[in-house]
Amino acid sequence: ISILPNFEEQPTIKYKGKKIQISFEGSLKENQTYIIVVNRNLSDERKVKLSKGIQFAFSTGNKIDNGSISGRIFNSKNSSAQLWKIKDKIDSLDFYKRIPDYSIDASDSGYYEFKFLSPGNYRIVALDNSLTGLSIAPKNMLYGLHWEPVIRLKKNLNQRNINVFLPNE
Repeated sequence: ISILPNFEEQPTIKYKGKKIQISFEGSLKENQTYIIVVNRNLSDERKVKLSKGIQFAFSTGNKIDNGSISGRIFNSKNSSAQLWKIKDKIDSLDFYKRIPDYSIDASDSGYYEFKFLSPGNYRIVALDNSLTGLSIAPKNMLYGLHWEPVIRLKKNLNQRNINVFLPNE
């Protein structure tokens, strides 16, 4: 279970049975949509895992953002998608040096969908599940990029078919 966008100090998450308690360190940003993600590692008492992750949202403002970016990651392994909201021109070049704002697992068929996004410019990277939530080390990791450098959520708040090929070597 994780909270997106990522925090510098991660919230404390405790769960027991059917209840979850999330404690945030410090205050939440004003007018921000936060997403609670239950990843595919969650399993029942028989060790049956989820077929795809679950996302739901809450907001500190008057509305929950409704933008989305979805597509497929083409690779034979379990993969995940990482998303950075770009702050400025310098961040557009150096985004990979910081921890991603959003990270989700792709389904067995490679499908992923980021939901509840605010308008803005984004960069996406696909990589192996074991590297989820890390900044990118270009010389030490296998990763895939979308052919367009920036994904824009402006007038069209839903970008589909943002497909990425993740190489095996």
